Amino acid sequence: MTLAITPFTADDRTAWETLWQESVGGVMSNEVIEHTYMQLIDETIHAFIAKEDGVVVGLLHYIAHPVAGCIHPVCYMQDLYVSPTKRRKGVARALINNLSIEATNKQFDRIYWLLENGNEDAKEFYKDLAISLDFGLYMIPIKMKDRLNLPQ
Repeated sequence: MTLAITPFTADDRTAWETLWQESVGGVMSNEVIEHTYMQLIDETIHAFIAKEDGVVVGLLHYIAHPVAGCIHPVCYMQDLYVSPTKRRKGVARALINNLSIEATNKQFDRIYWLLENGNEDAKEFYKDLAISLDFGLYMIPIKMKDRLNLPQ
């Protein structure tokens, strides 16, 4: 079996959409899917696709952006997903490796991502790939601002 990591193209749309919906539990609306697809096409968001013998088995979304304190952009790895039947076979590692090469070529300062605290399999996978920082994540969902009783 041959694994290939390629940048996302319009030809990958159907397989990408199926895999992404699987990764988020099928909760994305058609409007969000279409908007995200357009961001991939115009490269506001970037993606790599993992194909095994031509079949899409994994995806990685990332966003490069400036940040205070760095001269070069940083890279936020937003989504990393591998089909359950293809896990523990090097697909995720190949996707991250490809992103690392891209980050080096584009002189990104670092790659970072979020991980759910209870995802023990992912924690185990990442422990030899990255440094875990001890930060909390706080968020104000703007659409819920009125319900949070925050000052206007």
